[in-house]
Amino acid sequence: QTVGVNNGLLKSGSAKYQAWQEQILKFRNGETPKYGAIWLTLYPNIMVEWYPHVLVVSTLWPTATGKTRNVVEFYYPEEIVLFEREFI
Repeated sequence: QTVGVNNGLLKSGSAKYQAWQEQILKFRNGETPKYGAIWLTLYPNIMVEWYPHVLVVSTLWPTATGKTRNVVEFYYPEEIVLFEREFI
């Protein structure tokens, strides 16, 4: 499933999302990304999410009846990890 970028990242739903949008545009020199998100689900417990310049892998692990642990891992390119800490 893919999600486009609406209004060139001009609107945001929260202050945190707005800060992330600003970092995306700063890193890309004001250029809007080609997509907002790409999601992939691998049955039964893995979700892979691609956002501009970040990969997120979520795995769900049952811990008890009616309880599940969601382990979320974020992967950024080296140039962001080393030089763009505000992006993260």
